[in-house]
Amino acid sequence: MPLKLMKFLDKFFRFSTLILIFVRILSFKSFRSVKNNKVFVVIKLSAMGDLLCLLPSIEAFKKENPEYRVVVITTKRSNPEFWQKAGIVDNLQIFNIRSPFISLYRAIRLTSSAEICIDADQYYQISQFVALFCGRNVGFRTPIKGKFFDYQVTYSGTLNEKILFYKLFETSCSVTNVNLAPLNPILPALGKTSTEGNCHFPDKVICLYPGSSKNAAFRRWHIENYLNLANLIVDANYRC
Repeated sequence: MPLKLMKFLDKFFRFSTLILIFVRILSFKSFRSVKNNKVFVVIKLSAMGDLLCLLPSIEAFKKENPEYRVVVITTKRSNPEFWQKAGIVDNLQIFNIRSPFISLYRAIRLTSSAEICIDADQYYQISQFVALFCGRNVGFRTPIKGKFFDYQVTYSGTLNEKILFYKLFETSCSVTNVNLAPLNPILPALGKTSTEGNCHFPDKVICLYPGSSKNAAFRRWHIENYLNLANLIVDANYRC
């Protein structure tokens, strides 16, 4: 139900006339003043796999700019409790789909007071709408969104999402004149969250996260493919 509600609300923000009206309002300096408060806001509404691909870019940014705060706006579909334990993101702002207007108000207040806002969603119109309230915003240019962003990164379905998210941060760092460390797709910090319980893993660990909710059943592998992959991993002396 929450996902269907979010998609329904998203259609509301897709109306070009409404978007154009708000963009014209936001063009006034009084509504979009540029801040220099060392706060980066990143919007990634869903889901867990996408946020996982986003974290290497956040880590690369924090490595060079520890004085900056990185705030991520996301939904419960990304399992925010897991990312809070990882210690990479300074703050997680949950966009509650069941209270959309309150969440929208809080998100706009957050982005309008940030130094820059990165919209890492390539689909949702809501994230674009919220990002436009920031004095400087960066986002993907796709066939269905992105042409109103101050700085645009062309989305390519042929590139790994970790690389695409890193391009967003490269653009943002260029705009704000700060450094960005090279992209490292491996996140050692995530190991801390995996070993907090009674389960202790050896050094070599591969986790399979199939994902794919009902709305994306077409992405699912057949169970035999996962079994074959697991056998290959075990043969390579990994624990699965």
